[in-house]
Amino acid sequence: MRRVGLGTAVKALLLGCVGNALLVGCAGNAVVRDELPDAPIALLYRTPEQARERADVLADRKGKPDPVVAGAGVMKLNDVDDYLDRVRGQRRRAPQRHDGRAALLRPRTGEIEPLDAFLPGALPLDWSPSRDRILFVSRHQGEAQLYEYRIGPGVVTRLLGGREPRIDGAYGPDDRVAYVEARRAAGEVHLSVWTTEPRARPIERTDGPGDVGVEWSRDGRFLLFERADERGRRFIVSLDLAEDGEPRVIARGADPAISPGGDWVVYARELSEGWRLWRMRPDGTGKSALGARSQGQAEERAPTISPDGRYVAYVAEEENRQHLRVRRMDGTGDRLLLEDGDGALPAW
Repeated sequence: MRRVGLGTAVKALLLGCVGNALLVGCAGNAVVRDELPDAPIALLYRTPEQARERADVLADRKGKPDPVVAGAGVMKLNDVDDYLDRVRGQRRRAPQRHDGRAALLRPRTGEIEPLDAFLPGALPLDWSPSRDRILFVSRHQGEAQLYEYRIGPGVVTRLLGGREPRIDGAYGPDDRVAYVEARRAAGEVHLSVWTTEPRARPIERTDGPGDVGVEWSRDGRFLLFERADERGRRFIVSLDLAEDGEPRVIARGADPAISPGGDWVVYARELSEGWRLWRMRPDGTGKSALGARSQGQAEERAPTISPDGRYVAYVAEEENRQHLRVRRMDGTGDRLLLEDGDGALPAW
């Protein structure tokens, strides 16, 4: 998470990687593919050609107004500019060739399996606890909606009725889903967190107006989500469902990911040198950097934790590229996970 200068790196190497939690990728310490879980990672995959094309497009936009930041800075979908354009009544942008496609990545082999059942730009969100289904967001009649993909038969099912856009979601207990619903009001976008309920109507859990990045603990006790203030600063908020409490800010940051055992939350924290991976306890205590920064000057975003709780895959954003990397939960062993192309929004 914090920058490691050249002197610090050399000293650590001379000491035989003493304190290797501060220096990822030490000799003999890098993550080996064979040690990774075999469970696949769902992601938005771009081929090397698509990745380069996207980088060129973003480079051309540099210095121009950013519709994502201007419209709703906390929305994290790759096609959010398309969505906001349609909210403002502008002409809908057709899918671009560089949008990428939903796919599964085998961590041990690097093999990519495209999920052809989805349109370009469909975004993976979460695996079901049984790992037989994946939650996605994709377009339906021009609006973002939640879908469920069943791994075995390859069947895609829309989860909720109605026309209000649903732009984010996560599985909870008993086949329930927490999701973010977007509503238009006076030309603005209002984002709030909802949960589905067995044999009952969904419940609106927050009053927004800019709540995204929802995560539901496996025991069903609490929700985590992102909220932005009037200055655009991003916070991680906890909502205790068991106590029916009020939302409570537990950290500055974004992209919360809850470990399978519920004992850790990995998130992205914005520091002076950029976004870095950190971790904390679910109540906001025990905050610490999750290893040193990744190779180069990359921003570290979108962490996702392996099913066994031992590894964190994340996106290293550098020069308009999105490189998928992995490190151990103790912060050591950082390495590139996807050798060819870009990977965004990983769900492990």
